[in-house]
Parts: sequence; structure tokens; C-alpha cells
Amino acid sequence: MKQAYFFAEDDRLEILSKMGDPLERVSSVINFELFCHILDEAFK
Repeated sequence: MKQAYFFAEDDRLEILSKMGDPLERVSSVINFELFCHILDEAFK
């Protein structure tokens, strides 16, 4: 098994961002903070 190094996740996210991460585009349009209270209540 390949050992992950300390910044592996940061590097993976940077590469994904450069490739055009669709979740970043969605996040720029939708304010997900509006859903926080709904999720907080659902997971109590």
C-alpha cells in the first residue's frame, strides 16, 4: 500500500481544482450555508 504524505490531500484538491472541479462551480452558485440549520436538525 502506498503511504500518503502530509500534503497529499492538499495536492489532490489543487489538481482537481485546476482540472475544473464541478463542485467548486456549484459552490460558487449555491450558498450551502442556507442548508446548515436543516442538516443540524436532521443529525441531532
